[in-house]
Amino acid sequence: MKYPLALLVGLLSACTSTNSVTTRALLLPDPVVFEGRYDSGGGIAVAADIREHEGKTMVCGVWSQSDGQASMTRGAKTEVLGSGSINLEGKALMRGLGGLNEVASAPDYGGAPASCVVTARDWKAGDEGLRPTVHFPRKELYLDAVDVGSDMVRFGPAVPGNGG
Repeated sequence: MKYPLALLVGLLSACTSTNSVTTRALLLPDPVVFEGRYDSGGGIAVAADIREHEGKTMVCGVWSQSDGQASMTRGAKTEVLGSGSINLEGKALMRGLGGLNEVASAPDYGGAPASCVVTARDWKAGDEGLRPTVHFPRKELYLDAVDVGSDMVRFGPAVPGNGG
């Protein structure tokens, strides 16, 4: 019985992020925006920026679902956001974006109330000129649909090269 418990503790520890939400702040005026779409209609947008916080790199971000979201994909947000990351210079600053603040869909996310996470990455001279990237893998989601059993929906970037 000791071994399964030790394995469970180890697995849970591996899934725990070293990042923690430290504050809320308004997004800078020109955040990076990723838009992903479901082939059934609607999608998810994530807006993010980086800034310095006590010598470390802090990531701030929000997410939204489109108003035209298909009802069968509304629950898919957890799986999609969980697979996303915010990266800088090809390295993940933050994995799993479900903890970001949800906001209403908007044409511009500058000034939106965001969740911010201080990362382990040191802030360096010149970082203020860098822009993060938001990445989501293309996904095939299997959703339970009451009327037809199980449905498969694909999710991917709305614009090729936009984080996919």
